[in-house]
Amino acid sequence: MLQNPEPLISTAFRAVEGFAAIVLAQPLFDVNNAFVGSLVLTLDTSLLPQMVLDKSEMSKDYELWAMEPSGMMICNQDQEEIALNLFTDPLYESHESLRLFAAKVSSLKSGEGDYSFMATGSTDVLKKTATWDTITLHGREWRVVLAKVQK
Repeated sequence: MLQNPEPLISTAFRAVEGFAAIVLAQPLFDVNNAFVGSLVLTLDTSLLPQMVLDKSEMSKDYELWAMEPSGMMICNQDQEEIALNLFTDPLYESHESLRLFAAKVSSLKSGEGDYSFMATGSTDVLKKTATWDTITLHGREWRVVLAKVQK
């Protein structure tokens, strides 16, 4: 921010307080347009999926998550998955269909597909049919995935 005072958004990380977060920063300028500081917000991304699903009044068999094209999980209803990488974290190693789906999501701005992985809050592996689109904010892309759990 000091070198280039432009709005920015961080990658996901685990905050010292224990929650998964992103940082959103906005530069502040005085009346002469001189940089004087920044407003920095640390956001708990674990709250986002459930807030969206609750407001949309979707049935409980939908899951919402987002990742960066690098595979970094930005938000997920299973909070322990936030800030993990879908391509490199051991949690995902034995879930080949999820890793293949994530590779497709990473390479395309929008689309649809299916994969198998644990249902939210469970260790039961279920098939999921999903669609995704891309949100861009301050140059950072998020792939937002809405998955329907097949029961």
